[in-house]
Amino acid sequence: MEDKTVKIKLWEQIVGYLTWDNRNKRSHFKFDKDIIKFNECDDFPSTLVEMAYYKMATSADIKMMNSKLIEVEGRKHFLTERFDRLNGEKLHVQTLAGISELADSYDDMFTIARRLHLSQAEKEQLFRQMVFNVLAKNVDDHTKNFSFIMDRKGKWSLAPAYDITFAVDLSAPRYANRQSLNILGKNENITEADFLKIAETENIKSAEKIIADIRYNIANFGTFAKQVGISDNWTRKIEEALRPQVS
Repeated sequence: MEDKTVKIKLWEQIVGYLTWDNRNKRSHFKFDKDIIKFNECDDFPSTLVEMAYYKMATSADIKMMNSKLIEVEGRKHFLTERFDRLNGEKLHVQTLAGISELADSYDDMFTIARRLHLSQAEKEQLFRQMVFNVLAKNVDDHTKNFSFIMDRKGKWSLAPAYDITFAVDLSAPRYANRQSLNILGKNENITEADFLKIAETENIKSAEKIIADIRYNIANFGTFAKQVGISDNWTRKIEEALRPQVS
């Protein structure tokens, strides 16, 4: 099927429905603002894996926008709601990179969180994301993959997590699969003790329980993989890569 036809069929599923404007005597589409990631790779089930990671992350109490898979002509595409729109209006959003171009660590991100006066609950969310990214091998955790939202009164809040997936290239050497953001100067061989040092600095309560809960969910990747239809072969490969992180 041509790409144009696929996109038309996806549009029909995404836009929702037609509404009639009686005043102006015309119809128009009513639709939500969503982001779609196309399944364009035959070598790796990227959209299925991202959906499994969405389920795994939300099960670990990481806040994300509602997401789902849409199937067209046998291919499943990943669809997620936008967080930068509210009642039809665009919200002011800045990534960590936009706020601090020199940031290169989770330490820097927590510093920004303090300067923006984020709540303790939001800092706990950042901690959960940090631990999850490391243990679940989401090494694409760069500074554009964390965002903050400012409301009309100038109050900042943490944006929901996004772009969370298995980001390791299994065919690449180890040095190519280091975390994008470092923790206490480390991009690899990050330990629970490193997490706990961050937790102590940021006054994160029940840090050990949070880490244990995230490990439990990652250890059950196979369950989430089955729910979204990842093949046994890819499930096994990803489980093997994750096993040292949760054992």
